[in-house]
Amino acid sequence: MNNTNIHKVGVLRKGSVVLSLLLGSATLVLSTLTSSAGATQFTVPFDVTVDVPGLVAGGYGECPEINYPLHLNGVSHLVIKDNVIKGADHELTIQNGVNGIATDALGNTFVFSYHNHLRGNFEVSLGEETAVVFITDKFIMEGEAGHFSFGFVGSLILDEFGNFVDLEVDHSHGNYFCDPI
Repeated sequence: MNNTNIHKVGVLRKGSVVLSLLLGSATLVLSTLTSSAGATQFTVPFDVTVDVPGLVAGGYGECPEINYPLHLNGVSHLVIKDNVIKGADHELTIQNGVNGIATDALGNTFVFSYHNHLRGNFEVSLGEETAVVFITDKFIMEGEAGHFSFGFVGSLILDEFGNFVDLEVDHSHGNYFCDPI
């Protein structure tokens, strides 16, 4: 039996804080680093209220499992590794982990953990129409009111300017439409 679920989400404006942070970081790295084999790391406070998960807001699914809005408060750790190969190609890896406390609309509190890994190869040249970035994404939230686990593996499709075009989900667990980050 094949346990692979293939979902094509379509053109999406996820509105996700961390996705925006990750893609913004990728743009920053691609525009400012000339060559580096090392990694850059950031640890910053994370304090966000999510009214509706981005995929639900985009009309792609529903999330009855969580009582939104959801307030997330914790710490985000971001690691960016950008390898420049022969001055033209970038192999970019971005890892992000966010851990903290979540409070839902009913006042329930949870411990949450979010992990995201992006990896892509980019050729620094004009004329490329799209880039494909491999992504793994997982969100876990546990508390007296319940245990939630969502995740997916897939590909982000970006246009030549690095703007989000599409998300193709190859495998998922839980209702990944509920992923708030």
